[in-house]
Amino acid sequence: MKIRHLIGAAAVLFASVTSSFAATYNVVGDFFGANLGDVSFDLTITADFSGNIADTSAGLTINSLTSTVVDLSAFPLQYNYNALGDEFAIGGGIIGLDDLRPDLLVIVSNFLTAPAFYHVIDVNDAYFGSPTGGSLSVTEVPAVPLPAGGVLLLSGLVGFGALRRRKGRTAEV
Repeated sequence: MKIRHLIGAAAVLFASVTSSFAATYNVVGDFFGANLGDVSFDLTITADFSGNIADTSAGLTINSLTSTVVDLSAFPLQYNYNALGDEFAIGGGIIGLDDLRPDLLVIVSNFLTAPAFYHVIDVNDAYFGSPTGGSLSVTEVPAVPLPAGGVLLLSGLVGFGALRRRKGRTAEV
């Protein structure tokens, strides 16, 4: 009876591991940002992009973020994602992303399909729509597959159950 519980738990664990919608994206770009000067960034974001994501910094790794005018290294950044519009926004700074006037806000339209800069807002509220020049690249980082680990675990548990059952029957005789 206990073996059945172990097999059931292993099956639930395997199903929960394989049904995750989390994906990792590398976002790299640069643009001329008026008061920020030339800005370049390299970010890695791991999140579940199957639905909306509220303002968060969870899963965000800032590989590099530089400006020729402002020291951006101290800016606490957050991101959000609108799944319906496929729109990704990252920003923050001293004021923060929640305020209507963040120090840095970059909005990317068509994030998962054909990414393009949509709006850029920089320090001192210099809103200037799409940035002049620059480049943007959004690439999905391939997940490392679990090579039959769940199936191997499950078959091992079934094997132990069969051995235990066989040993129990031999002891009864």
